[in-house]
Amino acid sequence: MTATYTSPAPKFDLSSPSPTYKLASGHEMPIIAYGTFRSAPGEVGPAIIHALQAGYRHFDLAHVYGNEAEIGAAFQRAFDEGLVQRQDLFLTGKLWNSDHDVDIVPQACDHSLRNLGLDYFD
Repeated sequence: MTATYTSPAPKFDLSSPSPTYKLASGHEMPIIAYGTFRSAPGEVGPAIIHALQAGYRHFDLAHVYGNEAEIGAAFQRAFDEGLVQRQDLFLTGKLWNSDHDVDIVPQACDHSLRNLGLDYFD
């Protein structure tokens, strides 16, 4: 079955700040995120830079994607060049199923943060 749309899709424009959800913590999370799953080596770094230039501020990351070091290098380049500051971003990471034990979670988080060259996830 094919969906029928009666009105045009809204324009996707990241030239202004993305709408956000207010979390229970009080932090604002941009509702539009840039995903990094299955991003090819050598392409994900430039893709992150282009996404930042386009206005993305929320990024979906995970150690299992195998691209944290390249993504971290791209973030560092963006910080060094003044494109964005760390506090401008909302970065999420995910744990693999084997990393959910209460003793493993901090280690898995620290491992990803080291790979990314960052101090914290949002």
